[in-house]
Amino acid sequence: MDDTLRCLDQLNPDAISRLVAAGENDWTNAVAKRREAAGLADTIANGFAKAVENLSQQQLLSRSLIDDGTSGRMFIQTASKETQSKFLVVLTK
Repeated sequence: MDDTLRCLDQLNPDAISRLVAAGENDWTNAVAKRREAAGLADTIANGFAKAVENLSQQQLLSRSLIDDGTSGRMFIQTASKETQSKFLVVLTK
């Protein structure tokens, strides 16, 4: 997990967009390319950040279930039978 976070810190949308624009000889085209690339690179960086966050939450849930002695199958069965609540909240000990 720590390696993933370190890699994520090195993902710099501004630097990526500058690299994309550096291939353009015309200044106007370079600016347009950089703006376009910046938006796309930012979307990619945000996607990676959310993926890392989701992965860490999955690890926390798995650890909580293991520590509580609950099997994954039992957890899924119990959660799927819940009809009174719109949200699933897992409280760790």
